[in-house]
Amino acid sequence: MKAQKKKFDKILILPAVAVVFLFLFNLGYAQTNVTLYSVSPTSGDTDTPIAITGKNLLQCAPLQLPSACNVQFHDTDARRTTVSGTVVSDTTVNALVPQGLCPGKYNIRVGELANYSNTIPFTLVDSLSVQSDPSLSACRYAASITPAGGFSGTNIEIAGRNLHTSVHFFNFSGLKATVIGTVGATYPVDIGGGTIVQFISKVAVVAPASLIPGTYTVRVGSDPTTDISNGVGFNVFGDTSAPSISGVRVTNITPTTADVIWNTDEPADSQVEYCPSYTRCGVGTPLDTNLVTSHVVGLSGLTPNSTYFVWVKSRDSGGNLRSLGYYVFKTAVSSTSTPTPTFSSGPSPSVSPSTPPTPPPVISNVQITNITRDSAIVTWDTDVPTDSRVFSCFLLLFCTKELAYDSTLTIAHTLNLLGLSADKKYYIKIISKDGNGLESMSNFYFKTALGLIISNINASTTQTTLTVSWDTNYPASSKLRVCRFFIFCFTTVFDPALMSSHLVTVPNLRPGTRYLYQLISTDLLGYTYSINTYTVMQP
Repeated sequence: MKAQKKKFDKILILPAVAVVFLFLFNLGYAQTNVTLYSVSPTSGDTDTPIAITGKNLLQCAPLQLPSACNVQFHDTDARRTTVSGTVVSDTTVNALVPQGLCPGKYNIRVGELANYSNTIPFTLVDSLSVQSDPSLSACRYAASITPAGGFSGTNIEIAGRNLHTSVHFFNFSGLKATVIGTVGATYPVDIGGGTIVQFISKVAVVAPASLIPGTYTVRVGSDPTTDISNGVGFNVFGDTSAPSISGVRVTNITPTTADVIWNTDEPADSQVEYCPSYTRCGVGTPLDTNLVTSHVVGLSGLTPNSTYFVWVKSRDSGGNLRSLGYYVFKTAVSSTSTPTPTFSSGPSPSVSPSTPPTPPPVISNVQITNITRDSAIVTWDTDVPTDSRVFSCFLLLFCTKELAYDSTLTIAHTLNLLGLSADKKYYIKIISKDGNGLESMSNFYFKTALGLIISNINASTTQTTLTVSWDTNYPASSKLRVCRFFIFCFTTVFDPALMSSHLVTVPNLRPGTRYLYQLISTDLLGYTYSINTYTVMQP
């Protein structure tokens, strides 16, 4: 009988222990599958009633308090305060904004420290009731930041109440920089006993150079963890403009070496790509990572008496790359050594004196720069004063068309080649003749830039209209022709305005009909580009 009673006691005790265990396990803890959707209103004063919506909010309540729910107000990583809300339904919890909070932006979540929901934002406004609360006189409150974004080095002004000159920049991963600002304005505060203290209302600071582009929260306070204000947002802009390159020139040209020099409008690195033709080949000098504005890159291992095409490249500290080219130069001719004469023994023969012949001019440092679709500049040097002449050739065999001529005798030559055709390979012969009628020649070739082209064509239709948009690489006019067949074009819409982005609409078309259309653009130089192979079907 005693054995049966002990067994029966165990049967009663085990369920009781289980109940107690479950009660203790759930005591005060919300479930992790509680999800918050919104809070209304999204901002307000202390004691403002708020309604939090979500799902599974009944699980927010502990077992012993089925209608209660812990509502937490967080600023940064610290839980500032918790109030007890009322669970109205599985989708709604009501609460009051707690007193004693400093103005600023908060994240609301429900639950406990180790078991809580997601967060939703709420802003505690800087109201008159907050300002008159003596317990909140020590609140550090950043009301605004001007401007709201800028590059590193931007002058920033923070306005608010009880600010501090220590300014802290946080991003998603924590504190990134602390800088010391200067006081811009103050206001008096009676801290008790008739003692008046000047509190800071404005702080001026410079966005630190150590910040990478991105979004930051700016706070003020003597300590970034224990004495800190609310946060105001500031965006650090990235540098998106590539360096501007100018003054490109090839100097110190020898048979096997040359120096390429250029300038940039901001510090940037230096690299040169050099190829035997105007088709880029990917052969480049080692990257010089020093950020400078005056660039010098040496080329070595070149072939004597050979033409090279070069592109200069510079990338700034923001990673923005600018490549400019091509530029053309020719290496010098390799000098040949003169054999030392030998003399036989015996009496020297009588030799009548003679005058050595005058050598022809020596052409060097030939370069072709500023190549556009219809022009280029040719420069070169000579060792004696000569005139300057450039001919256009057919495969360097028949050079009959004179492109430019200057009769001035000089050692530094510059000729502008005008009236060239776009996207065309030119073979040229450079000729320099001195005052004695002696001349030298040098052959070169280059290719002009692309002419007018049409790209990014898009067409849309209604039952009776056709609208076509397209881009051109130079400002040009807009003409849209609509045709039933390739030879029968019955409607033309023309806009003479020169623009790079074009949009033209043709009205009065027939529904359910197939049309062909032709695009025509003409630029200021008379270049014309047309496309006439597009077909559309009206709805």
